[in-house]
Amino acid sequence: MGVLDRMFNGGEYKIMQEIRELANIASRANSELIKLVESSSKDIRKVKEIEEESDSKVFQLSNLISSGAVSPNVLSDMLALVQKEDDIVDAIFNLARGISRYTLPDKKMAARVKRNILATTDLVNQALDRLSKMEASGDVGEINAYRKDIEVFEKKEDEIKDELIDYIYGNDMDFKTFHYVEEIAHKCDDILDNCEDSADIFMSIMVSIMT
Repeated sequence: MGVLDRMFNGGEYKIMQEIRELANIASRANSELIKLVESSSKDIRKVKEIEEESDSKVFQLSNLISSGAVSPNVLSDMLALVQKEDDIVDAIFNLARGISRYTLPDKKMAARVKRNILATTDLVNQALDRLSKMEASGDVGEINAYRKDIEVFEKKEDEIKDELIDYIYGNDMDFKTFHYVEEIAHKCDDILDNCEDSADIFMSIMVSIMT
């Protein structure tokens, strides 16, 4: 019997294994986003399919959690966790949809935005890797270390966002370009915010079952 088996009851352990799949779904969505950005494609269908898969998984897990499969002291946090991990996928899809709506006419600006998005997707990959490791670990110290890593990635994304927003406020451009770039900057940040929130909720669950 593993560490997590001993921490959770049978129903909770099964649900935690299912929740880990949400991080894998998010990773696949992020991979499709990278392909879309690198190829300058506007075809977001694969990202949309993964987003719908995540919605279906969350609906299934939420029903399972609400049916009495988990202890009352972690029920609300588990429901919050599955919703927040779905929010990661939603944020990835929202970014893909935002990218597809407009083509920047200025090649220099387009290249800058592309670099920023790819920098974000790299941070997202790292954050999802740590989130998956958190959810597989039974050591609170290790879990907290992964959580702190995700916090660092989120702060790096804040810097990327702020740098891009500072750039558009400091340079002349048409309103459509300004609005598009500002929106993309915030959509990128939303993904890492949701990763950090997921890590915090999972940490809360682990503390609850150990106290």
